[in-house]
Amino acid sequence: MHGTTIKTAILLIGLAAAAPGCGSRAAAVCEVICACEHCNDYDEDVSCRLLEAQEDVAGAYECGDAFDAWATCVEEKGRCDAKDADFTTRQTGSCSVSDPVGITCLSDNDCDGFGNGLLCEGGMCMQRMCAGGGNQSCESDGDCEGADLCTAQQDALDKCIDSASAHGGPQFDLD
Repeated sequence: MHGTTIKTAILLIGLAAAAPGCGSRAAAVCEVICACEHCNDYDEDVSCRLLEAQEDVAGAYECGDAFDAWATCVEEKGRCDAKDADFTTRQTGSCSVSDPVGITCLSDNDCDGFGNGLLCEGGMCMQRMCAGGGNQSCESDGDCEGADLCTAQQDALDKCIDSASAHGGPQFDLD
């Protein structure tokens, strides 16, 4: 009986090592994201399978290096907002633009009844906006999204896959 237990253990270890995604870049990215976002088993399974499928597509089109560059960027430049359990590769934005709302004032109290977060600056009620356009109002930098730090790698991956798949495959004459 003891020999059967050892054989079973060796078989299970071998199967675990051969399981899809084990040790893959997709699995590593998934682990980083789910560690931050406290994924339940179902969400982790779905997220990891999607990332593994993306890695498989990249590999099929000989874009593995581009996928690895994207994955490295996510792992190295991503950040976890532990308070909100949110993982992102976006920079923190800047709530630094003041936009006049057309109401005169002498103090911040004069602006209170006209909207959230209005401040009195230079005799005008001003609404704070995220820098970079988009007309998104804000109260702090955390309300604004900055640039995605992995856009260049994602674009390179998309371009590689698009270029590799653009030929349309073999042409068959069905007549």
